[in-house]
Amino acid sequence: MSSELYQLYEYLAHKHQLLLPDSAFCTLDFLQSIESGNKKAIPLDKARDFYLPVVSFAPTTTEDLYRHCILQSLLKPYIPESKVPNREFLIKIMATFELETLLKMTKLILMIQYKCLEIPIKEPDKKEEIPGKKNVDSDIDENELDNILDNME
Repeated sequence: MSSELYQLYEYLAHKHQLLLPDSAFCTLDFLQSIESGNKKAIPLDKARDFYLPVVSFAPTTTEDLYRHCILQSLLKPYIPESKVPNREFLIKIMATFELETLLKMTKLILMIQYKCLEIPIKEPDKKEEIPGKKNVDSDIDENELDNILDNME
């Protein structure tokens, strides 16, 4: 079991608590079974272990947000937009999603809720080297930069 996957799952489950099992169901055995491929999805009988945490103060907004994410990202080809899923349906459908899907949807929900858009990666401009002058950026290696950042925290 990779510790990175477990830490990411724990972070999402306990800090954001979005679209993931509650802490009683989020066990190391469960995560290991997903990673090993023995359990690709959470069975429907475990749906009661899921819940819709509030991500907004208005009571209808939370369900609208989840509904939007589910309809737009997964169910759009299968469910007519006029038929709005209720809370029970959302919980049951979430219980069948694979971990990777849950993580993607969590990211989508966070982006919608907090309007966090991914910053596009820009290629650094190539600086013209002046003869006889060192490029300052090349003087710092990655380890030194990591140490500087660690000391800032």
